[in-house]
Amino acid sequence: MPTVEAAGDAGFYELIHRIARQSQGTLLENRRAQRRIPFKTTQRIASIEDDATHRLGDFISVQCYDLNGGGIAFLLPDHPPFQRLIVELSCPLKKVFLLAEVAHTVAVYVYSNGDIMPEEMDIGDADQPLHASEQAERRVLVGCRFLSRWDGAKPPTNASGETGRITPPSDGWRRAGGS
Repeated sequence: MPTVEAAGDAGFYELIHRIARQSQGTLLENRRAQRRIPFKTTQRIASIEDDATHRLGDFISVQCYDLNGGGIAFLLPDHPPFQRLIVELSCPLKKVFLLAEVAHTVAVYVYSNGDIMPEEMDIGDADQPLHASEQAERRVLVGCRFLSRWDGAKPPTNASGETGRITPPSDGWRRAGGS
């Protein structure tokens, strides 16, 4: 019969093995053809509320996580109720608008030190996240794929007239990554 100590060691090693197995292939691992770089900044998105008319919702600010030429990941309070969106990337001298689609989502804990852990990997108590000594906020990490870039003279606008209707991809849009 195994001792309490041996059973504890076996449980510990099984837990480490489970974490290592789950961490492979998760959204937080880099499984893309292009390496994403950290992009810890605030940018804006607008959901496409109606694919037929290309009507946009209001632009909202989101905390970005990472970025590359093919896509972006950002945090939302909950799973997005939309599949397609416009991403506005701003820098001091220029704004770029990109048509994107949600590729995947994962519930995560965001810790005050900046660490992010998928909710499914949390092995703490049900009432407390793994890093019990730190405050963690439950969020959803949304990974998006860029579809095309806005090349029109005026940026797309939303329902409030702020930069509702966008031009379909065949007029003013070009494929992301194209020239």
